[in-house]
Amino acid sequence: MNIMKRSRFYPMALFLVISIGCIGQSKVDNGLWSTISLEKELPKKFSFSFDQEIRFKDNISRLDILYSNIGFDYSFLKGFKTGIYYRLTEKYTKENEFKFKHKFMFDIAYRYKISPISISYRSRIQSEVKDYNSEYETNLAWFWRNKFELKYSFKKFIPHVSAEFYYQIKDPWNSALNKGWHKQRFSFGLDYKLNKKNEFGLYYLIQRGIDVDDSNDINVIGIQYKLTLPYNKQ
Repeated sequence: MNIMKRSRFYPMALFLVISIGCIGQSKVDNGLWSTISLEKELPKKFSFSFDQEIRFKDNISRLDILYSNIGFDYSFLKGFKTGIYYRLTEKYTKENEFKFKHKFMFDIAYRYKISPISISYRSRIQSEVKDYNSEYETNLAWFWRNKFELKYSFKKFIPHVSAEFYYQIKDPWNSALNKGWHKQRFSFGLDYKLNKKNEFGLYYLIQRGIDVDDSNDINVIGIQYKLTLPYNKQ
């Protein structure tokens, strides 16, 4: 590989080093997240998506979360996409029972590509209904998530790095952190595009709180599979 080609990897490496360097030390758990995704392309620049994920915690020894995600995307202009999604989350508690959480999400994203590099930004407004029998007057929480991602396409391989920052708009369960940044995620990984329909991925994710307790700090190994079904014109 010549110097020009190698230099294309430098921004990704620098981004990763800076990200990890910004993370403080804390009591950290280790987890495993496994995801299966389906995307169906639809006419008029629409698409349908479904995701099923299972998460383990306590050094990958205990079930943490199951969730199902369903939504629709719409591509408009060049590089822009918007989407709306619903997520049903089942949280496995210490009492060995499941508690349900409902999430509603609205995205707007932009991707800028200069082959073989692409840079993207996603802004997500997320509302959560945590407990219908809440003691609070309202049981609806609101968050604003900002995700930045850098990808490099090399034949069928796609290495990538990302950073995501959570802003807590309102949460009746943790009101002291309202109107402030409270969580961050950094990840790096590699996707393998077997063909136009099948894609596999492996990543490592680092999650930390920002000036809050470290109960949710975790390092994650993630594996994923995605099936894309193209739209076939009749």
